[in-house]
Amino acid sequence: MASTRRESPTPPWSAALRLLEAGCFAPIRGKQLLAITKTIVARKDEMLSHEKNDTFYLLFAVLASHHISCGINEFGRLSLPAVLHANQVLFKFLLKSLLSPDTTLPVSQLQLVLVLRGLCTGVPMLAQHMVTSWTDKIKASSIPQEPTPTKDPPSQADAEKAEVVPSGDLLEELTVSSLPPECQTEDGAMDQGEAEASGSATAGSNLAKYWMSANISSLSELGATDTLLQMCCRLPQLQRFMDHHSQLLSGQLQLLPTSGRDAAALRQSLKVLTDEIGVVWHLMSLPILEPLTPDRVDTLTKISCACLHVGLAVTAAHTVTCSAASTPAKGSTSHHLEEDHLHYTASIVQMSLDVFDSLSALLQNSVRANGMMVQNIRLLEAWCILGALHTVMGLSSAVAVEKAKDPVAGRKSDGPAKTTTTRPLSGKGYQVGMDGLIVALASHGLSQLKSLFDDFHLEYRSQKTSPQLSQYQKVDISTRYTAWERIQLLTDHVPLVSLLFHIFTSAYKKACILQRQRKGSLSSEPVGSSDSNTFYEDDFSSSEQSSEEDEEDDDDSELILGHWFEETISPQQEDDTTQDTNVPSPVPDGTPRRQDLKGVASLDAVKLATDRSDPETLLSLATEVLTFITTYLVNSSCLPAKQYFSASLSDQQMAAVAIVIKDLDKECTDTEAWWLQGLSSTLLWFLHQLLVTDVLPAPVQVNLLSHLGVSPREAGSWPLQLKPHCLAVLTRHLLLQQRKLGTAADNSDVLNIWERFIDTLKNKSVSQDTAADTDDLNVEHLQLLLMLFHNLSCNNRRKVLVHTASALIAVANAGNLQTSMPLTLSRLVLVFDYFIHNFSEVPGYLVDQVRRNLFSGQYGGVIKTTHLDDESKAKMWFTFSDCETNYRKNVHMVESNTGSSLNPKFYDCSRRYLDQGHPLY
Repeated sequence: MASTRRESPTPPWSAALRLLEAGCFAPIRGKQLLAITKTIVARKDEMLSHEKNDTFYLLFAVLASHHISCGINEFGRLSLPAVLHANQVLFKFLLKSLLSPDTTLPVSQLQLVLVLRGLCTGVPMLAQHMVTSWTDKIKASSIPQEPTPTKDPPSQADAEKAEVVPSGDLLEELTVSSLPPECQTEDGAMDQGEAEASGSATAGSNLAKYWMSANISSLSELGATDTLLQMCCRLPQLQRFMDHHSQLLSGQLQLLPTSGRDAAALRQSLKVLTDEIGVVWHLMSLPILEPLTPDRVDTLTKISCACLHVGLAVTAAHTVTCSAASTPAKGSTSHHLEEDHLHYTASIVQMSLDVFDSLSALLQNSVRANGMMVQNIRLLEAWCILGALHTVMGLSSAVAVEKAKDPVAGRKSDGPAKTTTTRPLSGKGYQVGMDGLIVALASHGLSQLKSLFDDFHLEYRSQKTSPQLSQYQKVDISTRYTAWERIQLLTDHVPLVSLLFHIFTSAYKKACILQRQRKGSLSSEPVGSSDSNTFYEDDFSSSEQSSEEDEEDDDDSELILGHWFEETISPQQEDDTTQDTNVPSPVPDGTPRRQDLKGVASLDAVKLATDRSDPETLLSLATEVLTFITTYLVNSSCLPAKQYFSASLSDQQMAAVAIVIKDLDKECTDTEAWWLQGLSSTLLWFLHQLLVTDVLPAPVQVNLLSHLGVSPREAGSWPLQLKPHCLAVLTRHLLLQQRKLGTAADNSDVLNIWERFIDTLKNKSVSQDTAADTDDLNVEHLQLLLMLFHNLSCNNRRKVLVHTASALIAVANAGNLQTSMPLTLSRLVLVFDYFIHNFSEVPGYLVDQVRRNLFSGQYGGVIKTTHLDDESKAKMWFTFSDCETNYRKNVHMVESNTGSSLNPKFYDCSRRYLDQGHPLY
């Protein structure tokens, strides 16, 4: 006997509207949600073909979608097919509204995308205030007129006949049974407490997965991917940046706002840009982009590049505005407006980076896209970011850099190999524009660079052939480049080495300034940011160019210091602690992020992009950049990369590095300089590799020593106070020279240093200027000089001894010993005393002292010493503790008489006093 079923009348709009209005105050439960879905299915034709009452239908669709996404756990197994059918209707309606947007309607495109994403994933994306606002508007709108029934109502006999029809629908049962067993829950609503009590939490999770899978299938059948991509390509502001990207690929310059007028015009559209990029960001979060056909990949690339160019443009506008405008008063209208602009800018930057990460992950996980597209996407991202940073950070306005041919591949380098006479960047210029936005972009660009160079190293080691000159002139996502050709395209577009050094120095300087502000020294002079003239005169004294050494290496020569000498100047591997720990921002998932006051989904990482008072983040960036330079360029096993770096080095870059070296030497004397230890160790490792691998050209190396004030080939006085970083550079330079010369020849630079050193001690002892005694001779410096003294031939050692004796005689004849402090004279006598007792042979303890003080892991960061207990971590020398104790007790008397504050060390260079009770420290 066939069963018949009574046709139910079409549910009225008013009933569903009352349920939506009640949803503002309490969650809509299962039966009420099912009633809404039945209304949607019954009114399907009316909703999809409406011509009037657009506002009502649109608000009803978005509110119904939101409440359904909030209550997917409220549906039972029998009602699930009807709900999924309603979802199909809503998807059709939302896609139609997205493709034909109407600015007069109260729902924007971004809000429609949020609703669509929430309905698809079952995770609500709307803020409560938006739901309340739309509910008020739908109550104020006119309800569509109910259609007039065309049939007579059923008679009493028909009603009684329908009542005897058995309940249930066999067809519906058969449909529900097709669901996976793990998704089949009991019919009816079930709240969270009941679900946990019945142990159906796992079933709820499986139901959510099935929900998302079914909705994605529905969207695919409707062609939602092409519709959404077409909608993104029609976004007005984003379309403008797509055109800009096409012009950029064709060889035109990157158009970024560089004036206040251009920056102000762009900042007026920040809200619109945020909404448009938010649309793309949420689209990339939906797993509906497969299959990745070539046309779809090309469209996704254009959209992602446009988003990235928007992020770069707003960063440039923010930098220009901050450089030109004064800081508004806190609490003023301008201050709040600036905070809104900064929030929008940070959101745009972070979302644009996330969009590119999503595209990269999508290509990497796709079975249809090939691996070369992933690397091409990373090349394209690094190409855009680094090119924009070069402009934003002010490098475009610098002196044009002369191009030189690459000695291997014939590529152009981004810096001259010969020294230039241009004035280096002053300390004040380093921190200009270095804020959290640039830090986020630089970190992202650096991570892409690492991937490109890793690929090149792998390819270079496997092919065992020298890369050839590339014929490609532009970046194309579908071109099959080699790894070296990608790097060539990047270095042709941006001076990579100059940019990396500029980021390193800028981040370090800004970190020091913020650290001083954190400590409360707002009025103090920041480290390394004194007047530019002072920098030029003190830190950038020019040096004469000298000819390169012509002597050949003697591999069979045996140096005086033996095997330790070779160990000291051999290239070292990177510390485990300096390995890259940078992890790119995660791909957006289906979970909603924080939401701002405007209702637009914000990002957890926005705080990182807007935090300007975090010196650790800036210092971490500086350390990562220096680690990249050392690992992938200086210490690279690929000859083309190393030679490109060598050809790109200039005197200006070494002058900037010299400023950081001298600043670190000053800062590391502070007891609170623990936060600089990581950068200090990385810098020493970089300097070691730079010198011992012969990457640094000889003229540039001489100028680096000149900027540090320790050039051996100059005339004049020799500095007495040399700290570990300067000593590290000088030591490696002199030891490498000695290895090239061999034992048969003397190093004239060492002899010149000794003569200048003795003359300096003599002149300071004779001088009546007692304040000059504050420049004391530190023990590590003296130990290095004594070690170098023993590398001289006997003839030259005799010259140094005679020169020291002559200096002592000159001081004795000066006649002012009773009116001046004898500090420098005591150092001169100390050196002469050492010569008398250790003229012919180098004492073994001197080698141990130099090893500990200049090359240990704590102070040098290069050579690892072993068998060091906790009590022997201090520097090693022979000290007179009693003398220092007595001096500290009477130091105030010395300061009052001389007008200067002295803090000398009482030490000796000989071990003969050790047996008299003086410990070795």
